[in-house]
Amino acid sequence: MRLFKVLLAATVGISTFTAEAQYGKPDQPQLAPSNFKAQLDRSAYALFLAEACSVSTQIPVLTKKVIQQIEENDSRQAELLTEFRKLKSRHADNSNSLGIAKRCYIDSAKTRSLVSDVAFELEEMANQVAQKRASYVLAVSNWERAQREISERREREQREAKERVDRDTRERHQSNLENNVPTLGKFIVSNKYGGGNNISVVLKDWSYSESVKTATANIEIRWYGKFTGKSYGADGTIRMVYDEGKFGSSNYELGRNLFWNPTWLSSTLEAYLRCAKTPFGSCD
Repeated sequence: MRLFKVLLAATVGISTFTAEAQYGKPDQPQLAPSNFKAQLDRSAYALFLAEACSVSTQIPVLTKKVIQQIEENDSRQAELLTEFRKLKSRHADNSNSLGIAKRCYIDSAKTRSLVSDVAFELEEMANQVAQKRASYVLAVSNWERAQREISERREREQREAKERVDRDTRERHQSNLENNVPTLGKFIVSNKYGGGNNISVVLKDWSYSESVKTATANIEIRWYGKFTGKSYGADGTIRMVYDEGKFGSSNYELGRNLFWNPTWLSSTLEAYLRCAKTPFGSCD
């Protein structure tokens, strides 16, 4: 039940992060103002007058600045600048000497005012587009940061959930081993060494492999002989193959799903085993 609750909590956490991550990346806004085409034509006309009347102006620079703010693509920028120059040429083609003279001399103040106004309008448009672009860049940056934070939190929660599951699994297996290894140690003494009294089993270390459902325990066994009263001892490794996921001494048979590999035997136990191999079990 505890393991189920941990897994459920992890699943809920991941689902929450997934929902948070579903909102999309901010769409790039329409950077070109609705009056951009009209402003381009107005700017072309003002530049034509400025050049015809020898009025100093920053209209070409400001027009390019606006276009660069609106369009990031170099080819598209070039197309708009070409369109701007064509508009200026069209205004020049549609003019006549009398009209130019009137604008340059009779209405010179109006012409200079128009050129000045257009430069101001272009500067304002460039600033507005730049602010809109900056807001978009900031929104994207915030979105990307949020995605990183969501990803990091998801990874952290998944890692913590796995750690909790691993810890719960380890505690469960350790509890099983601590409860069953003493019985299994006595089982080994009875089946391998003729049994005994006052059998004590100490669990020194253990491991578990989920892939092969096998637990390994390093143990120390100490006991006294049933008839001799001598003390005996053996250290070694018990390897237990889980029987259909169950853990219990009643499910085990030596050599089938329970394996004993001694690494040390007391001298009294070695002597007992030598004697057991002689006729009538006597070393005399």
